[in-house]
Amino acid sequence: GQYDAAKHELTKVKETDADYKKAKLLTIKLDSTYYQLASEQYSKNYFENATDLLKNIDFQSSFYNKKIALKEQISKKNDSIFYQQAFEQYSNNYFENSTELLKKISTDSPLNEKKVELLTRISKKIKQNSIKEKYISKAVISSIFGPPPSIMKVKEDKQPGVFIVSYYSRDAGKSYSYKVKFENNKAFWGADDGRWRYDNIYYTETNNAYYIIEEYGDGSKRKDKFYKTSLK
Repeated sequence: GQYDAAKHELTKVKETDADYKKAKLLTIKLDSTYYQLASEQYSKNYFENATDLLKNIDFQSSFYNKKIALKEQISKKNDSIFYQQAFEQYSNNYFENSTELLKKISTDSPLNEKKVELLTRISKKIKQNSIKEKYISKAVISSIFGPPPSIMKVKEDKQPGVFIVSYYSRDAGKSYSYKVKFENNKAFWGADDGRWRYDNIYYTETNNAYYIIEEYGDGSKRKDKFYKTSLK
């Protein structure tokens, strides 16, 4: 109530070009309130709210230096949260999610060095996984559509972690091309020029085979076995 009253009174003073001293005191009072509210929002991790409140404090304010200091704290804490979430996604093999979170950390952040290091680790892990995922992508498309993996060709897309599986069907007299990507052991697919399909498809692995499993809404499953040698 006092905050709203002070804001209203300040607007009135400025409109009537009244007492400059009073306007200055009211401005200080309001800036103090903006800063306190922003600090409270920051402590609750509501960074966007805190930043919006700080915008009300201009460079002529006696609270301007405090505003700058709090904005730096917000940026550091925000980056720290982004990094922690990115590392968690990386640990669970959700590399795309991890990369998107890391993009939110600016190059002038104190965490930029860690960001670059984790991006490098993600890139290496994707390359390591791509060795086997390249072959599993054949099994995924074979499981969904039926053609044997032996007639399929696979190439890596420009986008890391995405594979293009293509084959020619003599029966249909036409060529087909699909994209496949993986998150942990889940597989997602789509026409190479279409949208991604997020069916509940995943794979398991033994010493000599991969199993492609599709689970349906009623709890039933379809399971296909592919020997590793047949996919190379």
